[in-house]
Amino acid sequence: SGAVSIAMHDGADVGKLPLTGDHDELGELSRNNQKLLRAVAEYNQYLQTLAGKLSHELKTPLAITRSSLENLAAEDLPPRSQQYVERAQQGLERQSAIVRAMSEAHRLEQAIKGTDLVQADLRAVLQRCIDGYRSAYPMRKIVADLPAQPLNLLCAPDLLAQALDKLVDN
Repeated sequence: SGAVSIAMHDGADVGKLPLTGDHDELGELSRNNQKLLRAVAEYNQYLQTLAGKLSHELKTPLAITRSSLENLAAEDLPPRSQQYVERAQQGLERQSAIVRAMSEAHRLEQAIKGTDLVQADLRAVLQRCIDGYRSAYPMRKIVADLPAQPLNLLCAPDLLAQALDKLVDN
């Protein structure tokens, strides 16, 4: 069971479990566990790449739909038909936002995998971001209650700033 537990950790190679060569019930159980773990690992890998694949595949149909709706909106349509075009455009914008979010999530996931963690002062990172938001959005009141002392953390400061930027943008 220890080998199964180790193989179940994220990113662990299933490898060959003990007793798979035995020709008794324990060997059969070990072989079945190995098959199951490999299937779960393959499915997990598929799920991890699904958002990127979906966002890529949906961009072209969304562009075609957008173009068609823009052409239709340019026509002289009765008010009721124009209302349907506007609703379709609103739905298309929501779908496009979902695809953008999936694409950004996939890119962020890839960036996280390739980023080395460093010791950084989270308070200083947040303060720089807040200062930037205050100058970018002067009409908004931005309040932050940050501690006076540094908050040292093993992290990826650039990725934290990017995630905060996304949150503020939304």
